[in-house]
Amino acid sequence: MKPAKPTANLADFAVVESGTQLVLATATEGAVIRYTLDDTCPCEEDALTYTGSITVTGDMFVRAAAWTETGGYSERLNLHLAVSGAAATYEASGRMIRARVRYR
Repeated sequence: MKPAKPTANLADFAVVESGTQLVLATATEGAVIRYTLDDTCPCEEDALTYTGSITVTGDMFVRAAAWTETGGYSERLNLHLAVSGAAATYEASGRMIRARVRYR
């Protein structure tokens, strides 16, 4: 049985202040969360193993998946995170979107 998809304390396309903590979790006991910060698959060998909160210091595209030896990889969690005041570029519906976001 596949492990449960990871969850996060931040929503997709969240705009946060630099230094905000991203917390990942999975409901599957014993599962390991693997993640990347550069839009690559968390199933790759160079993916990181989640050991605690991630400090958001710049715009990032997080991909995370839970893994167990018996169930393999879960469905992927994808998060586009932007730091306030930074220029952010996202691809949506095949178009590049560039926006400057200000946090108040």
